Amino acid sequence: MSRLKNFSMKEGTHLFTTGTSLHRNLLQRTQWADLLESILFEYRDAGEYLVHSHAIMPDHLHVLATTAQAKSPAKIMQLVKGRFSYELKKQYGVSRSPWQEGFASRHVVNASQFSSAVKYIEENPVKAGLCNSPEKHRYGSASGRHRMDPMPDFGAKAPGREEAGSMSTLKRRPQ
Repeated sequence: MSRLKNFSMKEGTHLFTTGTSLHRNLLQRTQWADLLESILFEYRDAGEYLVHSHAIMPDHLHVLATTAQAKSPAKIMQLVKGRFSYELKKQYGVSRSPWQEGFASRHVVNASQFSSAVKYIEENPVKAGLCNSPEKHRYGSASGRHRMDPMPDFGAKAPGREEAGSMSTLKRRPQ
């Protein structure tokens, strides 16, 4: 089994990719994709991280997220992947991990990289032939089914500092 590499452990905004075990199309099952998406946004709504863009593909997940309470990219993936595995076992009796070991993370440090990451994520289902346009992919941010968090202020100080503007996008917003 190949292992995705986690390239950055810095707080901030990251483009995450994680795959299913043996690249199986586990997430093409509607119930499983619904479950994964609900977990992703449950933790976001609890203030663990921000979600700027996402696409659930049949055999992998892309997320553009900013750390908050979770503090690290590894913690974000631990929350999402761990909870999804737990719920699959509890609800469907799946005892084997659905995930490939590890994940890939690219630290996004400016608005240009952010925009490129959003475009990459939203175009991924189109490139894969799952739909004709990003808006047609049910399990993607372009579908409009979920509120996406705004782009962070990349000109501000690092997340975690209380200078003016630096935490504005990391605070939990009401639904």
